[in-house]
Amino acid sequence: MINFSEKISPHLGPPLGEDKIITGFRFDELGEAGLSADQIENINEIADTMIEEGKKGKPFVLTANLYTQKITVMTKAEREYFDRIFLSKVLRALLEAKQNLLSFKDLSDADFESDKIKEAENKFRVIQNLINFARFVSRLTGQVRPLAKMIANTAHDQNNSLVVVQYLDLYANAETDRVRDQHKAIIEKSMDRTVAFLGQIYEANLAIVEGDFSKEKYALKHSLEATLERLRLNSGYEVVDGKEAKVGNISVNINPNLVVNAQASGIAVMILNLLKNPATLYRNQKFPIVMECYPVDPDCIEISVRDHGQGINITELRKSLAQAAIVKRYASKELSPFEETLLDPAWTSYLPEAALTRHLFSRGTSLRGSSGIGLAIAKTIVDGHDGDIRIANHPEGGAEVKILLPNTEETDRIKRYQLVHKALLKRLGA
Repeated sequence: MINFSEKISPHLGPPLGEDKIITGFRFDELGEAGLSADQIENINEIADTMIEEGKKGKPFVLTANLYTQKITVMTKAEREYFDRIFLSKVLRALLEAKQNLLSFKDLSDADFESDKIKEAENKFRVIQNLINFARFVSRLTGQVRPLAKMIANTAHDQNNSLVVVQYLDLYANAETDRVRDQHKAIIEKSMDRTVAFLGQIYEANLAIVEGDFSKEKYALKHSLEATLERLRLNSGYEVVDGKEAKVGNISVNINPNLVVNAQASGIAVMILNLLKNPATLYRNQKFPIVMECYPVDPDCIEISVRDHGQGINITELRKSLAQAAIVKRYASKELSPFEETLLDPAWTSYLPEAALTRHLFSRGTSLRGSSGIGLAIAKTIVDGHDGDIRIANHPEGGAEVKILLPNTEETDRIKRYQLVHKALLKRLGA
């Protein structure tokens, strides 16, 4: 009998010990264990002070040396707790700052007067300054690689707000009405969607850090508008409705009436990462990308993202994973049963492709020279929804990611995964 308290993947063959579950980002182990009340209070005080200075717009370079001294003298346990608590606090501060941002309507109602433009710029700069503090902490973070990657990812998406500030400044300094109108049109098109996009990024990252994916009912397609528009602007792909595979297009096939019960920001960021990976990889060739979402059972939906590119090089993936296992062995670290099998010449060929490709969801695993953060984030969000995610080569070419998510108000996690498991067996014809 299958034990549903463990997420066993039935078509991958027998589970290989601790390695049967591939996790994305896990921060729950970075808790308060072993720290005294005074240590916890001191760590929170340092984090709160940094956040408050960020909110006031105080350049972090003025106090960088002070915080470097305070952070670098922490013990490993203190640093790990500080890293997690700081990222949680800075993401909450970013969400608060995002709520205070002005909308295009605010500027329009004020007839784009110079003081209002300056106010809008200053509110965006609060967000930029908080991100600068986060970047500063990430440079000092040695023990907790996931946190450094999370901060770097948040900082990368922060660049979207820089475009708005740039055009606000260009508008304020334009010398002719024609140039001013051109900048105003760009601001109108990008400002509100940028604010919405940043909100999704911060909410999803906060859910990942705190492990709280609060769910609600919403129309999926409508919630993705800001995300898909940002992807279109950054990738050079056109985003179109439908499922026709066409060069230069990201085709999106979602029924506008499809209502899902999930965390909207998390799902949007998950889809963004899954689409951004092939869009970045094939930015020159513009191979077609198709994303679909549809119900597969009354209480379960499937999301698929397929590119028509070169697919996953299984030989290179096997070699990469084996090399990592060899490094681990030479470091006198215990290998998992999967790694032992991978290095055993008599058994390694028996590992199916699915057992290898699932490791692409492990943080830091990438064959493309990137950080590997996108798939790890997607995996974390799927886990937060008690779903299932797989990646494989498509029989007709390219790579395909398939996700099954429960679409129900049921809160019992075992029952939610039972729904997913039932749909998975149905997909496999079992």
